[in-house]
Amino acid sequence: MITPHRVSLVLIPVLTLFVGCGRHEKQAAPSGPPLRVAVAVVEQVEEPDSMALPGTVRAVDRAVISAKVAGTISDLPWGLGQHVQAGVVLVKLSAPEYAAQVSRARTQLEQAERELARDKSLSERGAGTDEAVRRGAEQVQSAKAALAEAEAMLSYTEIRAPFDARITARQAYPGDMALPGQTLLTLEGEGSFEVEVAVPESSIANVKLGDQLPVELQAGRVNATVAEIAAGADVASRSVMVKLRLAADARVSSGQFVRVWFAGPAVKKLRVPVGAINVFGQMERAFVISDGKANLRLVKTGERVSGKVAVLSGLDAGEKLVAAPTAALRDGQPVEVQP
Repeated sequence: MITPHRVSLVLIPVLTLFVGCGRHEKQAAPSGPPLRVAVAVVEQVEEPDSMALPGTVRAVDRAVISAKVAGTISDLPWGLGQHVQAGVVLVKLSAPEYAAQVSRARTQLEQAERELARDKSLSERGAGTDEAVRRGAEQVQSAKAALAEAEAMLSYTEIRAPFDARITARQAYPGDMALPGQTLLTLEGEGSFEVEVAVPESSIANVKLGDQLPVELQAGRVNATVAEIAAGADVASRSVMVKLRLAADARVSSGQFVRVWFAGPAVKKLRVPVGAINVFGQMERAFVISDGKANLRLVKTGERVSGKVAVLSGLDAGEKLVAAPTAALRDGQPVEVQP
């Protein structure tokens, strides 16, 4: 049996433990000499409200190579990504009937020319008539037209590249039967590129031919010129197709994803240097200088332009920030502004 005075002795350490756990030690502010820092001021600027729309890079010169006549593909040596020069034979079709038509048409022309020469000779000797000469001349012209048509059909059995290009798609192989209108290859030129972007119809009024718009590429930002604007909006997406021409030295490839920036009405924005924003995990932070201390402030930023970032929330115009906060900077740390 536990005596009363023993119970008191047991409870004293327990109560002491709970009292100790309930104490709250206030975190000491960073001490030491002030940290010398450079200052960046939150600027309020008035600039067009911009929006970024996704776009796709396309070659300006594009061609779908298809057959004009029926025939078996006898030669198609080109593969995806290969470069071809203008005029080179891309596809050969085996169609012996067209060669036979050329041979027949040539024979008929030669016969018509012989008969015309004979009629002329007879007419000169008075043994023929001018009517026979006229009919002979017409037959020669008809035979020449038939030969030209047959040669044109034969030429369609060799399909040539219309311009310097790269093979981007191949839909046929040697041995396949090609039919008129059937797609065999797809080509894209490499000399110039454009960006295709769908602009909401509510914003298309702000886009004009010749406008210079920023395009965000993987290699950085470049300006592109508005070259084409569709006459009407797409009924499904309620957007208007716009094409922007890129400079010849733009480092892009067909099919590449880009962002195109469009300007809207002028609005007031807050901007700070990109280096003044400190990213910690998923949080964006800035250190506001007040009363000689760097006070931590959570912020939300927007688009970046020319080394400055738009501040959507967390800061006010005119506030002074630590221009380049380091990982060692702490909330409430004394700072000294560099002159």
